Amino acid sequence: MNAISEFFYLKNASTIAAVIFLACSTLHSQIPDPGKELNKVLTNKSDNRVRLSFEFRVRPEARTGVLFGLSQNLETPLIRTRVGAQFEVNNWFRISAMGQDARAPEYGGPAPGSARDTMDLQEGYIELSARQKVGFGAVLGWQMINFRSPDIGLV
Repeated sequence: MNAISEFFYLKNASTIAAVIFLACSTLHSQIPDPGKELNKVLTNKSDNRVRLSFEFRVRPEARTGVLFGLSQNLETPLIRTRVGAQFEVNNWFRISAMGQDARAPEYGGPAPGSARDTMDLQEGYIELSARQKVGFGAVLGWQMINFRSPDIGLV
C-alpha cells in the first residue's frame, strides 16, 4: 500500500468512526418518556378518569449583530415548561387545568415579561357531558385552540 492510498484509507476510517460515534450518541438520547409511562399507569388505574401532562421545551435564540433595541446581541435558551392535570369526577363532569412557566435564564439585564414569566394558569376549564357524544354539552373556561382539530376545519 503506497502513502496516498494509506492516507485515503485512514481518512475514510476516521469518517466512518465519526459517523458511528454520532449515531451512538443520538441513540443514547432516545430514552423513554417517564411522564408518558406514569400517565399510562395512572389512566389505567383510574379507569381513564385522571390524566397528567408534562411538556418541557428548550429553543436556542441567537440575535447577534443587532445594534438597536433593548436586547442587543442576544444569545439565550428559551425554556418553556407546562404541567397539566385532568380529572373526570363522573361521566358528565370533567375539570382540566394547565400551568406554564416560560424563562430565558441567560437573558441578562432588565428582561421583558416573556423572558421572566413564572408559573401561570395557561388553561383551566370544566366540561359538562364530557364523555357523552350526543345531547347537550358545554365547555366553560379558558382552553387552548387545537388548529388540527376536525371540529375547527383547519386540518
